[in-house]
Amino acid sequence: WQATDGTKVRGGLYYPPDFVRGRRYPLVIQTHGYRPDLFAADGIFVSANAAQALANRDMLVLQAWDFPRENNEAMQARYVAEKINKVAMHQFEQAVYEGAIDHLDAAGLIDRDKVGLIGFSFTAWSVKYVLSHPRPGYRFAAAATSDGFDGGYWNYVAHGNNPALAQQFETTAGGKPWGEGLQAWLKNAPGFNIDKVTTPIRMVPLGNPTSLLDDWEWFVLLKRMG
Repeated sequence: WQATDGTKVRGGLYYPPDFVRGRRYPLVIQTHGYRPDLFAADGIFVSANAAQALANRDMLVLQAWDFPRENNEAMQARYVAEKINKVAMHQFEQAVYEGAIDHLDAAGLIDRDKVGLIGFSFTAWSVKYVLSHPRPGYRFAAAATSDGFDGGYWNYVAHGNNPALAQQFETTAGGKPWGEGLQAWLKNAPGFNIDKVTTPIRMVPLGNPTSLLDDWEWFVLLKRMG
């Protein structure tokens, strides 16, 4: 399908075993990559993903995303150069999910008011970005993240003593979280835009203190917001 930024991407679509043509199904988007050569009943990773189990409950499940085979190496290099560790990375992921919704809706396969997102590890960041930066016409009815982080101010403080992680958070947010760079953080960091979140979200830490800390900002703020 075509992402809303014009990029052509692909993924794997899981159908319910008793799929009925003409019926519009709920959709769950699993966001941690797609490999066409991999037999994956749950998805590309078993952590957080449960594609066939969800499909068995009358849902369509999209395992997204990957570039087309042709010119794959060049496109991958371009993606790394232009998007990795930049806010454009999350904006691109958002375009991929939105394009998938448009494509499957136009095909008559889904109910676009019943779409869920699942983030795992690195893509929990993108899922939280999408939820905190909603765009008109794209509503997510539910979301889940597992063993992930969101690159927010709390994450920055908790992990900022690691220079590599601090640099990653800074470049992705658009600067350092003080002085002029603070304005970029206020615009881009998921935690600073949490008031825009209207989607119920289930956050599952791995079970160790670090993983718990990575979800703590959202847990406390959403709880305070009721």
